[in-house]
Amino acid sequence: MDSTKAQRELIGQLEAKNREIMREIARLRRQQELENAGHGTDNPVLMNELRALRMRKDELETHLTTLQDSRRQLMMQLEGLMKMLKVGICEFLFISFGSFT
Repeated sequence: MDSTKAQRELIGQLEAKNREIMREIARLRRQQELENAGHGTDNPVLMNELRALRMRKDELETHLTTLQDSRRQLMMQLEGLMKMLKVGICEFLFISFGSFT
């Protein structure tokens, strides 16, 4: 019974130490991110590349929107053609076979 209690206490201590270490890791990561962000603004080559990439991203998003609009229009046209085809088939069947009944 005492060994079980000792094991639970040890597990509790280890879990507490683990939480402490995880908090320290998170703090160090935040600090590193802040330091990296600060260094990025000092490098004009990187800033120009970032600006160019953002512009390209905007161009691609605009192109994607255009393609999506075109797709919607084509789908609407296709639906209209399918309805016309269905009506045409029904009329053909009625004209062809309707007189036999």
